[in-house]
Amino acid sequence: MNFRLLLLGLLFLISCSQNITMPTVDLQQAGWQVWTGQALWQPPGNKPRIAGDMLISLHQNGDRYIELIKGPVAVFSAQTHADHWSLKLIDRGDAYAGNGNPPKRFVWFYLPEMIRQQGQKPLKHWQVNFPDANTIVLHNKASGEAITLVLDQAL
Repeated sequence: MNFRLLLLGLLFLISCSQNITMPTVDLQQAGWQVWTGQALWQPPGNKPRIAGDMLISLHQNGDRYIELIKGPVAVFSAQTHADHWSLKLIDRGDAYAGNGNPPKRFVWFYLPEMIRQQGQKPLKHWQVNFPDANTIVLHNKASGEAITLVLDQAL
């Protein structure tokens, strides 16, 4: 009897842990739309601004890959594949993953669609402006978070 309870407990613990392995992204593969450029990110709260190179990509199947790089090191990478999402905050050494839609509080997951739709369907509390063909400005009045993207190529 005790052995059965122990076995059930172990099975429960194993099933609750999420060890999601995301596929390696090959942006040279057919079906990817890729935007590159520079980003200035004001995270929510009193955190310092981060400037760096960004890569935002969207596959025709809905997969996404987003990366912000400052110097030789990535600040974060965010990826979705099928019904899974992954976020790696490299500068902090944190990693998160889950099933279903990615968290809306990390707006970077939703930038590919916002770019492609030219800001027509922004997330709640977000304003999206396109001051010119290469620039996208996003601002969340509720949190103070802001992102300015200057793309290498016009939309």
